[in-house]
Amino acid sequence: MLVKTIWNLFLKKKSNFAIAFILLYSLVTMTNYGSYKPHGSWGPFKYDQFAYYAYLPAIFIYKDMNFEFVKQLPENNPQMFWPTITADGKVVNKVTLGLSILLSPFFLTAHAYAHLVGEPLTGYSMPYRVAMFLSALFYMFLSLRLLRFILQRYYQDDIIAVTLIATFLGTNLFYYSVHEVMMSHSYSFFLYTLFIYLTIRWYENFNWRYLIVLGFTGGVIALVRPTNLLIVVFFLLFDVRSIHDFGQRVLLLLRKSPQVLVALICAMVIIFPQLWWWKQQTGSWLFFSYGENERFYWSSPEILKGLFSYTKGWFVYTPMMIFSVAGFIWVRKYASDLILPLVIFTILNIYIVLSWWSWWYGGSFGLRAFVEFEAPLAMCFAATLSEFWKLKKYRIAGLATIFLLIVFNLFQTFQYKRGILRWSGMTKETYWMIFGKINLSQEEMDLREKLVKEPSRE
Repeated sequence: MLVKTIWNLFLKKKSNFAIAFILLYSLVTMTNYGSYKPHGSWGPFKYDQFAYYAYLPAIFIYKDMNFEFVKQLPENNPQMFWPTITADGKVVNKVTLGLSILLSPFFLTAHAYAHLVGEPLTGYSMPYRVAMFLSALFYMFLSLRLLRFILQRYYQDDIIAVTLIATFLGTNLFYYSVHEVMMSHSYSFFLYTLFIYLTIRWYENFNWRYLIVLGFTGGVIALVRPTNLLIVVFFLLFDVRSIHDFGQRVLLLLRKSPQVLVALICAMVIIFPQLWWWKQQTGSWLFFSYGENERFYWSSPEILKGLFSYTKGWFVYTPMMIFSVAGFIWVRKYASDLILPLVIFTILNIYIVLSWWSWWYGGSFGLRAFVEFEAPLAMCFAATLSEFWKLKKYRIAGLATIFLLIVFNLFQTFQYKRGILRWSGMTKETYWMIFGKINLSQEEMDLREKLVKEPSRE
């Protein structure tokens, strides 16, 4: 009976086997290299990750929404938390609380466990660290399942299996899922797949429950990373293929306005605590928490640098995405109901992300702001793979290329973890100096630092 269950769950379908393999590989990586271990200092609670998580201990342990408790933590490094200070001296967390909402079930479980076994109830001891890594695995599993459900609508199982492995192991999604597990990007990947899945299901039967969950999902998306609300394009334009279709879509949404209104109310239920907290801290319901020096440069997006530079170029550090972009040529043949939202979302997302003042997004492995972008682009990747699949010689060549790109990504992940691939300031000279190396001598390290050129908004 057990063998039959395992067969049905993981082996009968190659895509299920792919999910099991990805989860197992991720778990092994976390176990061997996870920063939840005691020698990992603060574990996952560092820098931006600390800020995303800080709401949970502030609310449930310290009852301190001014985050004064941060100063009292025995191991605290001032660089771990960058709050915005208002004119009257109050503290506002730079990031919003969306990720804390997703992490809260794991935090509360860890808090109860720590209480039972006598671990320090600081919010940062070992049970909390382990819980955060388990949360990453949990949302990774949901992402894989949801993406599989979406792809099943358009592609055969072999294509789905390869697409899942390539998307998770062949891009920097892997790094942000198993190493910096409390950065927002892998969770946003999950939210994107959930939003697209719910959109498709609602248009199939207009069931209230899908739109209600869609509303809550949209609210969380807004609070994890506000610019990611662009994903709403998929809800508005799914299966729209002409001007006439768009007019019909407007009429449909007007007819379904009671459901749409309920979805908007659900979204506001999620968003309201953030608005209320801003009101308490700043006197305003809306507050730009990134300060005066951080903004969008709408008239001068750094598109070429963001896509092709050695600093953080998307195609340089995540070349697997070349398959996805090529898929726009063929995706209409396989997923015609998604073509319009895919095109518009891609154009707007590239423009918005690369208009930010820090177009390189600080210290990171590759262009981290595009990690969640890889969820909708999986539809395009599968289209490219489907074309290769038609002829055996192209199929073999395509699979060989994908395999090499996965190895390349995992090797660069290793380099980044070892500090060989630098978190910032990479240039053409430094990139090729470290290419393929597993260690750097002190002389090579010194030379690399001389060649570093920190990016800027010119």
